[in-house]
Amino acid sequence: MKKTIIIGLGFLLSLPLFLKAQDGASCRELLEKGSSYYQNRSIDSAIYCYNLAVENHPECEEAWFRRALAKEKMHDIDGAIEDYYVAISITPKPIYYNNIGIDLAVKGEYEEAIEIYDKALEMDSLYTQAIFNKGIAFHYLGRWNEACELAGKAREMGLEIAGQYISDFCE
Repeated sequence: MKKTIIIGLGFLLSLPLFLKAQDGASCRELLEKGSSYYQNRSIDSAIYCYNLAVENHPECEEAWFRRALAKEKMHDIDGAIEDYYVAISITPKPIYYNNIGIDLAVKGEYEEAIEIYDKALEMDSLYTQAIFNKGIAFHYLGRWNEACELAGKAREMGLEIAGQYISDFCE
């Protein structure tokens, strides 16, 4: 027990020095460190690395994206949405819009989610996950025909979960 406490204390005492050293790190280095923390479910530490990345490299759109993902894990949906919009302002990508749509749907804002999924689909009309997610938003609005139509399209495009949705709600 004493050894564990000493090792833990040693780690805590060395952490500020390690984190200070990260201030001059490249965006890629900070992203890799943050991803390591994220994969090990140390989300607070991942967010710290992503914070350093966006503070020191605000043009690094992937840092904003990864921080948004981590914020979602911490149930900071509004913070995640803000970060996705910053990433979009740097380099618009359909996945950023899709993820905003998911976050809006989680908040129960289905009409707004549909509008955002449409933006993802304007960029990539074959983005199967956005097609299916848009259908799910229609489902929660009680617009069953539109939901089933989009689920059918997603299933035809190879999204397996869409087939399960169809057998549960459309047949």
